[in-house]
Amino acid sequence: MNLLVIGIGGDQFTSEIIDRLSEHVYVDKIFGSTDVTEHASTKFAILLDCHKFESEDFSKSEYSSFIDLKLYNEISSFEGEVLRMMDRLKIFQGKEGDSFTRRRIFLFRLAAFWSNFLSENRINAVVFGNTPHEVYDFVIYGLCKKRGISTLFFNDAGNILTSTVLIAENIENTGDLALGLKLISTFTPKLRDTHYKQIESDLNNRIQDLTGRSDSPHFQNTFDSKFKKVKLVSNFIRILSPLLHPRRTASVQTEIFIRKQFAKSQLQSSRFATNLLAEDNYVYFPLHVQPELSTSPAGLHFAEQLEAIRFISENLPGNWRLVVKEHPDVTKLRMSRSGNFYKSIREFPNVDLLASYVSHDDLVYGARAIATISGTPGLDAVLNGKPAWLLGYAWFQEAPGIFKIGDSGSINDAVQACTQWTKPDTFPMKRFIHDVQRATVNATIWGSPMDLGADETAIRRRATVFNVSEIIIAWISSKASKT
Repeated sequence: MNLLVIGIGGDQFTSEIIDRLSEHVYVDKIFGSTDVTEHASTKFAILLDCHKFESEDFSKSEYSSFIDLKLYNEISSFEGEVLRMMDRLKIFQGKEGDSFTRRRIFLFRLAAFWSNFLSENRINAVVFGNTPHEVYDFVIYGLCKKRGISTLFFNDAGNILTSTVLIAENIENTGDLALGLKLISTFTPKLRDTHYKQIESDLNNRIQDLTGRSDSPHFQNTFDSKFKKVKLVSNFIRILSPLLHPRRTASVQTEIFIRKQFAKSQLQSSRFATNLLAEDNYVYFPLHVQPELSTSPAGLHFAEQLEAIRFISENLPGNWRLVVKEHPDVTKLRMSRSGNFYKSIREFPNVDLLASYVSHDDLVYGARAIATISGTPGLDAVLNGKPAWLLGYAWFQEAPGIFKIGDSGSINDAVQACTQWTKPDTFPMKRFIHDVQRATVNATIWGSPMDLGADETAIRRRATVFNVSEIIIAWISSKASKT
């Protein structure tokens, strides 16, 4: 079996995973693409630096070629998703250089490169160190799906579960714990007991005391003045930057443009937002930061959050409202939201747009349900006894109280359940937590753990190497036994 590994093996923390895999009886050659450091494994047959696929330079490679009709038919099923995902690439940010044509040509070069790479190196299976969402890796994933090439990826549990990864074979099965339970049952994970205790502690810490919260949150409006200052600073830097960095004017100006857009986005949000709830009978929808994995690809077409808002608002009962709140980290966006985005939200007759400083916890407390594409507010809701509506794919989607919505029938069922909702007993949640413990492992694939001493870091590294490699070996063995 020829294996392509994405995002693993390029650093000191994960290079030994590749060394162990290379010794497995079913593995012939290992190819890779990752962030390459001096500690990268030497067992790769070919190792590519993933950063080369963030610009057009790779198009001169020997694997590049033209797009014929057969290949275009393969990529057409995921073309729109990839073009949307390119928002995260710096080459398509700023005032200049972004266009539909340029994005499409970039996709064609990526697809031609990886199509030839997969074919010429006879790749049988691909392992991703994270859910594919960095554009180039999603192109690989899309080609694999069309060609029947097996895929496995490790899904980070975000900022909720410490050093924890889940496992899936495709995006649609994100949150399906059955695969993890099956593969991990074949070995005894390192740091298992510590891992179990950490998950229980992490989830218990998400359970908040919501008693005494206000049903109609409102706060003093300090929003405008704060971001007017940000805009003023951005203007000041824009004037000084050519003088301070004359040789880097273009890149600095692009960065300043983006920072100004952040401030502008918040000011526009504030202009259209209110800090009072019109009704208490509401569903709460906190906006996602974009571009991010949580919306693209995890949200499918609901990555266009206006479409998610439209879908929910048009399916609510006549006396219910949808409350939308801007994400507090919107100033860290790689791209801004326009004033038209906020204006469009306000045009829905049963939708209220709240400013980002309004208390998230108060809104959760007063809501009938919390709606999210794939974000952690959904998990926070069910941990605290509130129902959550999930429009996309999330690792916690099997938790009790989660309602998967995507059409009129499913959202009507969710509404009906909310009208009869009572806080469930603790047993279903305890069972879910137990399944998460057994379907996950302690591992850190992206860099090394923070705030640990040298001895503890070494222990975590050994656990990562053993646990991740054993999962991949168990998965490879299950595939090989079927051929």
